[in-house]
Amino acid sequence: MILGIEIAMLIAGVMALATGKFRLGNERVVHPGAARVAGLVLLLPLPLALVFGFVAGLTQAAAGRRFDPKEWQGTLMVAVLGLTVVCAALAFSIALLGSSRRREPSEDSRRLEPPTMPRGAEEPIDVFPLGPDERVQPMPSLRPTRRQPPLAVSPARFPAPTRQRKRSVGLILGSWRPVPFSM
Repeated sequence: MILGIEIAMLIAGVMALATGKFRLGNERVVHPGAARVAGLVLLLPLPLALVFGFVAGLTQAAAGRRFDPKEWQGTLMVAVLGLTVVCAALAFSIALLGSSRRREPSEDSRRLEPPTMPRGAEEPIDVFPLGPDERVQPMPSLRPTRRQPPLAVSPARFPAPTRQRKRSVGLILGSWRPVPFSM
């Protein structure tokens, strides 16, 4: 049962961490930063339970005894249940502190509201105001005035390959320097 709760918290934590959305009922919406922190806290019960079990086994081994799971079953169950409850309470507290009562507009209200169009300016705006004796100068053309001849393309010439002996590099055992040898 506890493992099922931990897996559900793991799935909810991954979803909150990935999307930044965490709902607390219909009226409260959690802000993305708080939702991601709460999702991170929801991921903690499984790793913490693993660490707690590892430490319990390590202390038994350090004392020279073999770890017996039946002997530790009650203790581990209470510890894991406590970790799960504390992590869930902490995650929901973080989500509650990082939430607001604002309600997101529903699909129906978005469909009914007409889109607002920006109104045009009544008078044109001069970005660079000019004085009475100034005028706008035309921009010079960026095109070349004379057509350039195409570049001459010739095939590349490579020297003829020479025949060489096959050589490879080997390492002498116990030495780091390469030693050439022929085959």
